[in-house]
Amino acid sequence: MKKESGNVTLRIVNQTIRRVTRPDLLGPMLFRRREQVGRARRLVLLVLSGLLVVSAGATVGNRLIAARPVSEDLVAESAAKGAGSTELASVLIQADELHVGDGQVLRPGMVWVVDGKIQAVGAALEVPEGTELRQVAALTPGFVDAAASVGVAGGAGEVTSEVTPEFVVSEAIDLLDAEFARQVDRGITTVHVTPSTENVFAGFGSVLKTAGQGDGRWLQKQSGLCLSMCNDPTSRNAARGRPETVYMRQPTNRMGVVWILRSRLHSAGQESPASVPGVNLEVINPLLADMVAGRTPAYAVSRTSYDIETLYRIGDEFGFVPVLVGGDESYKVVDLLKQKQAKVVFTALSTGALGAERSELRWSTPLVLAEAGIEFALAGDRLLDQARFARRYGLSAADAVASITGRPAKILGIEDRVGKLAPGLAADLVAFSGDPLQVTSTIEWVMIDGQLQANGEDQ
Repeated sequence: MKKESGNVTLRIVNQTIRRVTRPDLLGPMLFRRREQVGRARRLVLLVLSGLLVVSAGATVGNRLIAARPVSEDLVAESAAKGAGSTELASVLIQADELHVGDGQVLRPGMVWVVDGKIQAVGAALEVPEGTELRQVAALTPGFVDAAASVGVAGGAGEVTSEVTPEFVVSEAIDLLDAEFARQVDRGITTVHVTPSTENVFAGFGSVLKTAGQGDGRWLQKQSGLCLSMCNDPTSRNAARGRPETVYMRQPTNRMGVVWILRSRLHSAGQESPASVPGVNLEVINPLLADMVAGRTPAYAVSRTSYDIETLYRIGDEFGFVPVLVGGDESYKVVDLLKQKQAKVVFTALSTGALGAERSELRWSTPLVLAEAGIEFALAGDRLLDQARFARRYGLSAADAVASITGRPAKILGIEDRVGKLAPGLAADLVAFSGDPLQVTSTIEWVMIDGQLQANGEDQ
C-alpha cells in the first residue's frame, strides 16, 4: 500500500505540473521558449515537493531496493545543470513492457541507467541501494528520424549551383530552434538533418540529438553525401528567358538530372578532368570520388519506381550502392531492392493516395519491405504516428518499433551509440502510459542522455 500510495502521489504531482505549465493554456506570450517552461515546471515541483512526502520501494529478485523520491535537492541540482531537464545520476526503470529496439520485447523488463549511459537491461536486475526508481507501463528507445529538416536557419541548401557537395548542413543548424523541443515531445531524440533536394548533389547531412548541451549533441557532423535522383532539382529552373535569377540553368527535366549525375561522377573518376565553367573541380571531385569509393555514405532521394531504377543503374555504372530516401513506390521494385541489398529510409507513409511527384502510395509498403527482408526505417517526422499506421496495415509490432529506433540507427551507422536498449549506449528513452502502438497510450516522459526532457504535451 505504501508503494502504491507513493506512485499515485507522483502521478498527481506530474499531472499537476503538466497542467499548470502548458504553454497553450498560459498563452504564447508567457512561454515563448522551452527553457521558460522548464523553469516553471521546476518551480511547481519545488512547491509540491515541500508539501508532499513521497516514498516508494521495489523488489528486484529477492532484494528490496530503496528508491528515493524526487526531492528538493535533486530539483535544485537539476536547475544548476541546465534548464528544461532533470538529470538522474542512477535510476532503475521498471516497465511492464520493454521494447529493446531490435525486435525483442521483455515483459516485464528493467533498465538501469548511470550517468547518462545504460548499464544493464534485463527482466530482473540488482542495483545499489539508493538508486532512483521509476515505474512505467511501457518503455522504448528514443526515436531516430533518419530524414529530418528541423533546425535549419536560412535554407537547407546552397541554391546558387546545382552541384554543391561541399555544403555541410550542420553549419546552418540553429541548436536553439524551437522545433527541436517539439521533436522531443514526440519522442524523437536523434535526427538526421539533410540538405534540401533542390540540388542534384546537395551536400552533407548531419546527425544530432534533439536536446543536450552544446557540441555534445552532435553524433555525426558529416553523415554522408546527399543527392537527388528525382524531379526536385528541376522545380524552379528554366532554360529560356532573360538570365535574371540563378534558376536560369540546368536541369530543367529528369534527363538533365541524370546527365548532371553521370557527368559529375565521370569527372570525379578522371585524373585530369575537363574544366567546367563556375565549378571548382579541385573541391568537388575528391568529395564525389570518396562517395564512389565507399568512403562516404550516399543518401539518394528517389520516389517513383522509374527514378529508383535509374538511381541503381547509375550506382552500378560507377560502383556504389546508395541508401534510398523517399521510396514512395518501392513496393513496385522490391526485387531490385532485394537484389541490391538496399537500405531504405521510407518517408512516404501518408493517408493520401498520391505522394510527391504524384507517386502512387500504398499504405502496406512497410509490410511489403519487411516481408522481402529489406532493411528499412520510417522517417520524416511524427514517427510514432507512422509506426502506429504501419502496424494497422499489417506490420508486426516488433518491426514497427524497430523501424523508428534500432533500424534507422543502424542505417545511419550510429547503432553503437543510440537506437537500442543495451549496455554502453546512451540513455535515450521514451516512457508510455500503455502499449506504444495503441493510440490511447500517451508519452509520459522522454529521457536523453539520462536527462528527463519532456512530459509529452505535444504528441
